[in-house]
Amino acid sequence: MIDLPPPQILLQLSLNGALGGAMYGVAAVGLSLIFGTMRLIFLAQGAMIILAAYFVRGLFQNFGIDPFLSLVIVVPVGLAAGFDKNAEVVDAMLNQAFTETGDEFAEVRVAQRGSADGQHDTDAPAADGKKLPRSDG
Repeated sequence: MIDLPPPQILLQLSLNGALGGAMYGVAAVGLSLIFGTMRLIFLAQGAMIILAAYFVRGLFQNFGIDPFLSLVIVVPVGLAAGFDKNAEVVDAMLNQAFTETGDEFAEVRVAQRGSADGQHDTDAPAADGKKLPRSDG
C-alpha cells in the first residue's frame, strides 16, 4: 500500500508547484512580449540582478551596510547602469535592424525611442517613404 503524506504537505506541494509554474509562465509571457514588440531577446536581466546582489554583498562585507538599507544605493546605480546598457546595446540594435531590413516597424520603434528621449525628428520619413507634415504649432 502506498503511504500518502498528510493533506497539509500535499497542499503545500501543490501550491509550490502552481506558484513555480506561474513564475515560469510570467517569464515566458514577458520574453514573448519583448520579442514580439522589439524583435530582440534580451536575457541580461538575470545577470544584472546577480551583479546587484554581489554589489549588496560587497557593501555589507566591506562597509557593514545592512543589505536592505544598501538597496537605497544599489537600485539607483543599477538603474543608471541598465539605462546606459540600453542606450548602448538596444538602440544600436534597433537602428541596425531598421537600416538593414527596411522594416517599417523598426522605423516606428526608433521614432518612439527618439520621442521618449525628447528628440523629436519632424523631418523623419513616414513608413511609406513620404515626409510627415511639420507641426510648428
